[in-house]
Amino acid sequence: MFWRKYRTPLILGGTVLVYTFVPRALPRGYAQAVWSDGSTMVLMVLIIALQARSALRARGTIRGFWTLLTAGSLLWAVNQAAWFLYEVVLRQEMPEPFFGDPILFLHVVPMMAAALLLPHLPEVSRRLYFGTLNTLTLLSWWVYVYVFIVFPREFVSLDQKVYSTNFDILYLLETGLVTLILVPTALGTQGAWRRLYFHFAGAMATYTIGSTALNWANTNKVYYSGSLYDVPYALALVWFCVMGMVGSKMKEDPTPAGPGMEAWIRFSPRLAMILVMSVPIFGLWTLIFDNSPARIRVFRITVTLLATMTLGVWMFLKQHFLDTALRRLVKDKDESYGQLERLQGELVQKQKMAAIGQLAAGAAHEINNPLAAIMGYAEMLTWTPDVDEKVRATAEKILQQGQRTKTLVADLLSFAQQSPMQRTLVDIGALVVRATQAAARRMESAHIRVETNIDSSLPKAWANSNQLFQVFSQILENAADALEPSQGGSIEVWVWRETNHVVAEFADSGPGIKEPERVFDPFYTTKTVGEGTGLGLSAAYGIVQKHKGQIFCHNQPEGGAVFTVRLPVATQQAQAAVANGASIPSPE
Repeated sequence: MFWRKYRTPLILGGTVLVYTFVPRALPRGYAQAVWSDGSTMVLMVLIIALQARSALRARGTIRGFWTLLTAGSLLWAVNQAAWFLYEVVLRQEMPEPFFGDPILFLHVVPMMAAALLLPHLPEVSRRLYFGTLNTLTLLSWWVYVYVFIVFPREFVSLDQKVYSTNFDILYLLETGLVTLILVPTALGTQGAWRRLYFHFAGAMATYTIGSTALNWANTNKVYYSGSLYDVPYALALVWFCVMGMVGSKMKEDPTPAGPGMEAWIRFSPRLAMILVMSVPIFGLWTLIFDNSPARIRVFRITVTLLATMTLGVWMFLKQHFLDTALRRLVKDKDESYGQLERLQGELVQKQKMAAIGQLAAGAAHEINNPLAAIMGYAEMLTWTPDVDEKVRATAEKILQQGQRTKTLVADLLSFAQQSPMQRTLVDIGALVVRATQAAARRMESAHIRVETNIDSSLPKAWANSNQLFQVFSQILENAADALEPSQGGSIEVWVWRETNHVVAEFADSGPGIKEPERVFDPFYTTKTVGEGTGLGLSAAYGIVQKHKGQIFCHNQPEGGAVFTVRLPVATQQAQAAVANGASIPSPE
């Protein structure tokens, strides 16, 4: 229990003791160099192994976080391996300037990018935050700054003192900036991620202090491998190992962003733009204030132009991808808005149909009894031989109107659909053909041509064939009603499969529908009084909804109405159950 609670302080404290006293017990010189360079190399390998294991086990942005840390540690290890090569293998002093300095400087950049990645946040909070192009921008900018400030006194016109000073200051700013990024990040999160970020910040801060002290000692010729200046450096390496062990045990659950983190997230996408805008400032400083030799000024101007072009490419690509994402977002939003409007319309229609259906069913049942009595008494009057002819004529009219009312009541009951449906596997294509054949006589007499285009490999639907036959017949009847005043026309019928649905489409060449949005409303009709009740398409709408399908209509630009019916296909389980003779309950 004690070890679990205090293991990190104990490990770090033990590291300080080991690196303070063990080298003191060794002879000064080669033995201390072997201990210092060898032990730090082992720690480097351990850090890389722990970070790489976490990267392989993670997914998405969390994998990117550990991959960037691994890349930074690999560059760091290359620099450390060079020290080991010179001091232990070759037994030579380190050359000045050292070729590994640029590698040492650049190893911090992937770590900075990892800190800016914010892998602990949910995707919705982190989107468009710090992606690949922003990482490339950050890397290119730091390379430019290093080449602009350090290279001229290292390769163009060597000045060891100025070179060392510039490198040390720039490296201090770089490592210190990573620590400054990590502290608010750690404070803005919670749980395991907070512990991980604090370990990262502590290791980076320790390394910043240790590397600054080590660079000072090296510049002032008081450093040697195994000296006390190695203690904070080794402490930072061990702390990175602790961070790797903590990360390997973490779960990948995202945590919400705190108030301070939200402000940092809003600022971070602008970071790349700020870096790009800073490059011309370096160029202006060179032109106006730089008193360096002409060779250095020309070199810096050239580097600035190249950096401007490189960063401009990253910004162009970033803007291109942002524009593409924005267009896709707008398109998705339009589609979602259209689908939402359609679903809202369907919901309103369903609620309206349900309410009117209940009312219609109740009214139909209440009307049936007195209607039967009225028609019965009217029939009795027409059959009675000694009734006056005027009375008989009146009774016949009452009987006719009663029959009309009876038809209306039947339509109301059909519209209400109170009784459960008996379903079977239905071939929608064959059902549509049957409906067109049933309407063929009327179509021929009205000079209406019907063309059918039916997919031969349609799957079957789990449906009530009689009710769907009523739906297709009603659509064809309405189309015929629209075409008859024009002395003919055409009706085209297509039936095809669309993913998990069978779609039947009926298009006529008539004048179209005056109000397509009201065509399924109960009692809505454009026919004259006595020719229709306005319940046929409403009943069809209810039938299709009971089948978990969709029915809608629209007018074609060139004229004519189009009715579309979408019905779900039968599942494989339903087809197998029917094939085995089992009964399937109605999914209502």
